[in-house]
Amino acid sequence: MITPTRSRYAVEKWITDRSEADEACLAVLDVLDEVVTRAEVDAYSDFDEQMPEHVREAQESLRARGRAQRPGKHDPGMFVAVSRNDSDGWCLVRTYASWSINVALYYADGVRSIATLHDCGYSITAKLTPTEVALLTERLQHLSAVVMLPTSRKRWWPFARQHANGRLG
Repeated sequence: MITPTRSRYAVEKWITDRSEADEACLAVLDVLDEVVTRAEVDAYSDFDEQMPEHVREAQESLRARGRAQRPGKHDPGMFVAVSRNDSDGWCLVRTYASWSINVALYYADGVRSIATLHDCGYSITAKLTPTEVALLTERLQHLSAVVMLPTSRKRWWPFARQHANGRLG
């Protein structure tokens, strides 16, 4: 079986609303559901004051997992690993993803990142196949375009900075 080629894409819209961030993060999680084997979640948020109670509970549960994974380390909230096979843990990831300062999703090898849900869902990139691009585009058609990023970081970084400063899109 031939594995489809993946290219790096971004959710184009500068997301500024918590419900939009949640919708975009869940769409990426759903589209990549069969490919992702684990996530690393930073259980910190830039929106603590706005956080609903069920999300706050997910945050505390993730931090407890972090303490269990790395006893004695001073920061249990960073890089909390959650396996896709852990249904309770994956529910925490889905609940907290759009509130986290960073969620990294990983391929089957567990080493290479396939997607990043960054800045509390305001910046999302993913390595997608053409089929996944179509699915994500359909899910987000009323919210945002899904655009391919340049392959060279030298060309991508100015694009991201201009986008962040409101000069694009």
